[in-house]
Amino acid sequence: MDSFKANYEDEEYYHGLLPREDLPLLLRAPGDFLLRTSQSKLTEERKLILSLAVAPDPTNPTISTPKEGNSGIGAVVPSHISGSASALAETEKRQHPHPKKPESSGLRRSREGTRKLKTGDNAARAHPSVSKISMMKPHTKTTRLSKTSHEKKPTESSDIVNSGCSAPSNSGSSVPGSLKPTLRHFILTPEVTTPPSRWTNDKTLTADTPGELIQMYRLSRQPIDKKSPNTVLINPIKRPPWELRHDNVTLQKKIGEGQYGDVWTAKLRIRPHVGINKEIDVAVKQTKTEESMSKEKIKEVMKEARLMRNVDHPNVVKLYGVVVEREPLLIVMELVDVGGLDKYLLLTGDKLNAELKISFIQDAAWGIEYLHHKRIIHCDLAARNCLIATTYQGLMVKISDFGLSREGETYSLREKKKMPVKWLAPETIETLTFSLKSDVWAFGVLVWEVFANAEEPYNGLTNADTKAKVLAGGRLEFPITTPAEIQLLILKDCWEQTSVKRATMTVVSQKLEVISGKTPPDQQQSVRRTVLQGNQSTQPIQQPPKPQPHQLPSIKQQVAGSQHAAQTPVQSNMKPLVKPKSQHKVSKGVSNDHGTKSGRRKH
Repeated sequence: MDSFKANYEDEEYYHGLLPREDLPLLLRAPGDFLLRTSQSKLTEERKLILSLAVAPDPTNPTISTPKEGNSGIGAVVPSHISGSASALAETEKRQHPHPKKPESSGLRRSREGTRKLKTGDNAARAHPSVSKISMMKPHTKTTRLSKTSHEKKPTESSDIVNSGCSAPSNSGSSVPGSLKPTLRHFILTPEVTTPPSRWTNDKTLTADTPGELIQMYRLSRQPIDKKSPNTVLINPIKRPPWELRHDNVTLQKKIGEGQYGDVWTAKLRIRPHVGINKEIDVAVKQTKTEESMSKEKIKEVMKEARLMRNVDHPNVVKLYGVVVEREPLLIVMELVDVGGLDKYLLLTGDKLNAELKISFIQDAAWGIEYLHHKRIIHCDLAARNCLIATTYQGLMVKISDFGLSREGETYSLREKKKMPVKWLAPETIETLTFSLKSDVWAFGVLVWEVFANAEEPYNGLTNADTKAKVLAGGRLEFPITTPAEIQLLILKDCWEQTSVKRATMTVVSQKLEVISGKTPPDQQQSVRRTVLQGNQSTQPIQQPPKPQPHQLPSIKQQVAGSQHAAQTPVQSNMKPLVKPKSQHKVSKGVSNDHGTKSGRRKH
């Protein structure tokens, strides 16, 4: 089987375990194709699949009429190019000297609230059609196309409502909707017979490897399915820069363990395919062996990567790419040196001055505002999901962990599941609905954590008691050292009982800027300019009025006499400090839904 894999793993258009949800923005025009592997059942061996975008055939509505709309977003990258692949590339250059570049995509919402994707002139909709022709080998192995559907039509995640991305729409295209390309998936399965292996399709063409067979079909322009003249292979879609290879990632030290796998420090070799051997330090999430085999787990990992790969902001952890060519799956991210915000607060919180804590929450606010501009709901904002990095400007907070995040403005759970109850907004507790405004509520709890030195919210209350208190209008009490400006901001703008009365993260960020005196990063200014242009407004965003001294005590007045610590990372020889008691009544902690007394999940 290893020699069989060697026949195609190095082809530049081989995408490994890339799931069907990532295909629509890769296969955008008729003739676009790629190779990947997948399995319909966990107990079955993975199969080699040729996925092809085809122009609709009016005479065959069973394969030309797309019926689904919940496909994910994808993109794809070059590495080691085999001889056959190189020949293909040269041939394509001669035939198409000026290839059309894919256009960028953006999200928009339809009247019904369903998100669609704006793409270029060619958009593809995933389709469950599978070829019915047989690919045969006259010798050792036979490659044939399954007569039954290999993969079911993609559907929305089982635990959400109105949160799946629709297939890319063809807005701006002159091509009628009925003529949009659809996807077909040819399942190639080797079968053992006798002498040396040959790859063929209905014995029309034969070749030693899948790459050579594909080259023959491309050069001859013969349809791979004789019954469908539109199944012509034209343009191989290469792996994109974010689709990394195992050979370019070297794991070094295990630094953590999460629900689905381990976290490692590692070295990433950058752009090895063009002869550059520069290495950078990265963090890597590695899936557990037993989890790697699951098709659903692959989809989950790729969903998180899809959300992160278009994010570029100093206050959000950066994604470098994913490794999906084979198991184990890897998510390669920016390495953040200091560590988790919650742990840092537990160790040094009582020594940090109010100005530094305000700086932390300002960083977090900017990161969340940017995510909301990208229409990403984090759904799990908490100190445990924030990291601290050392920068030339000092310590900086970055938002991390997008395992529960979703695209869109709202989404609802279809069934109850374990959730971080003490960070949930009232409407989420009642209706299991998340939104951009529920993130605003959770941000308020995060601010409370920062000033309570990472103490558990509602400490002493069970999850059931917390739900009852929140739904009845009860709120957390801030420690006495919390600046009054901060308390007022959170109570008025973040913890309104109804979501419609809650402020947006842009408003919260701007009010924090008045308090902190910090200048927003360039990305923030760009986001706000885009919002203004979208609203057709030429007026600058008005800053909220700065609180007057007679209205609220200043920060210095409130923290006078408190011990100020240097704004540097925790030293390795530092002994853990005793966790400070909050200024409000607490009782002994109790286990929560995550099974830990602190209420923090392991990552």
